[in-house]
Amino acid sequence: MNRRPLSFGDALTTATWGKKRRKEAAGELDITPMIDVTFLLLIFFMVTSTMSSQQQVDVPPARNGVNVDQSSAILIVIHSPRVSGGEPIIILEGEERRLTDIAGFIREQNAAGKTNVVVRAGREVPHGFVRRVIQEANLIDELEFSFGVEDQRGS
Repeated sequence: MNRRPLSFGDALTTATWGKKRRKEAAGELDITPMIDVTFLLLIFFMVTSTMSSQQQVDVPPARNGVNVDQSSAILIVIHSPRVSGGEPIIILEGEERRLTDIAGFIREQNAAGKTNVVVRAGREVPHGFVRRVIQEANLIDELEFSFGVEDQRGS
């Protein structure tokens, strides 16, 4: 193969010199527009879909449990709301209380020597509310938490 030096006026000095252009076969398809449409559909469905705020979760029953000494336990009972969409009812020492009363109550009980907190909630109480109760109770250090569970339905 005979090579000669190129000059600036030569027609071979274009940008394609030294590179082979690939010819597209007749059956090849550019899928870039299809990918764009797919992403547009994905974004459309993500924006227009609705998220469910509460998901029903059936928690499995406890297989192994340890009884808590009642003399050193602070019992927090959470009942289902009286009306649909209302706030659940918190019972401390047989008395109905608010969420903001929990930390003060537990502080008093802890000073009296009670170190274990037992949280018992009804089936219809939202998990988020139970979590808020635990966060309020967790403001006091050096407590142990236990959760009251029910047996399976129908057993």
